Amino acid sequence: MSRLCVRCKGNLLCGRSKCPITERFRFLSRYEVRDHLIDPTPPSVFVGRYGYPAVNAGPLISITDAPPEITDNPGEWAGGRIEDVLRFRTGLVRGNFRVNVEEARDPGRMLQYVQEIALSGSPIDVEAKFSKIGNNSMRFDDTLAPHGISGTVKDLRVVDNPKVPHKVERAVGDTDARVSEITAELLDNGVSTYHIQRLLTAGLLGKKRDRRLVPTRWAVTAVHDTAGKELIARIMMYDQINEFLLFSYEHFGNHFEVLLMPAPYFFEIVEIWTKNSLWSSGSAVIEVDRERRGVKKTYSVLGGGYYAGRLPVLEYLNERKKQAGAMVVREIHPSYWAPLGVWVVEEGVRNAMKSKPEIFENVDQAVERIKNRIRTPFQKWLPRLSMLREFKEQRSIYDFLNG
Repeated sequence: MSRLCVRCKGNLLCGRSKCPITERFRFLSRYEVRDHLIDPTPPSVFVGRYGYPAVNAGPLISITDAPPEITDNPGEWAGGRIEDVLRFRTGLVRGNFRVNVEEARDPGRMLQYVQEIALSGSPIDVEAKFSKIGNNSMRFDDTLAPHGISGTVKDLRVVDNPKVPHKVERAVGDTDARVSEITAELLDNGVSTYHIQRLLTAGLLGKKRDRRLVPTRWAVTAVHDTAGKELIARIMMYDQINEFLLFSYEHFGNHFEVLLMPAPYFFEIVEIWTKNSLWSSGSAVIEVDRERRGVKKTYSVLGGGYYAGRLPVLEYLNERKKQAGAMVVREIHPSYWAPLGVWVVEEGVRNAMKSKPEIFENVDQAVERIKNRIRTPFQKWLPRLSMLREFKEQRSIYDFLNG
């Protein structure tokens, strides 16, 4: 069951109506919600997936004493504590109203307000009136950051004017460009993946005829994957690095090792859920996925974490106009006791890439350093890295011919 849980991560592949692992965290909410709120949104919006194309949509409204600008900004959470993230997220109320995804092109009044919220680059005050408040519990899975109580909204309005960054306004106004083009352009201009995900989920990107609401869960992975593919196309035109670079970082019980190697682009990641960690039980569960030359035809067995971990590596290479083979090792310890979302992977790898790399003369030296920092015996995970093995074999042949 542990292997299924690692692949499922709360998505009910087991056939149960509720995940027994995420259910144990529901008690964590500690706020009572009034049926009439005038409070800020971080800004943040949420679109559900159940019933698609008729879905629930609405804002996430902050009722905590925490600054609203950090309650939905994972870039500010890296290196912190799980308890801090839960404190931020417990006080986010999800407002829902029913809407068809196609209405993004011609929104009604409440959906128009949701789109204004998605555009904003800073917190914005909203007024929401609820006809029904949900139970006092948090919502968890391994793709999205948790949030608190949800309620059915009968009326919604934005109290003040959203502050829209010019580059976002320009991108949203371009109704002839493809989502992939706009995503790459926004990233090039310093717009965070989290803001781009909001824009996509609110149906504000892409060609006019194609615009629709995108469930937030799908939007998260879509932005990571779309941006990644655009960057891979660039990177494969660059020269290869000429040394072995090793980056390391750890937060929230997740340890990351990123190794860049002089090679044509490839990407391989191993995910090690140690014994008694969140999705495993009596023994460690190890999953691996990879791509050659940027070609990946099927959705990753690692879920959204694969694309979230790949993107910061590609950002690093693109910024330096270099090409490399990349290997990521993610080891998850029992101290990661609540699922926080794939941003843990994105920010973990991104912070690793910001650190000063260790430089090695050969791949064996670099791998030896990784082995010394990973708790799980290397015999259990290292042989499963087929791209690394192929690289080492190719290097051996090259060294022999040029020795």
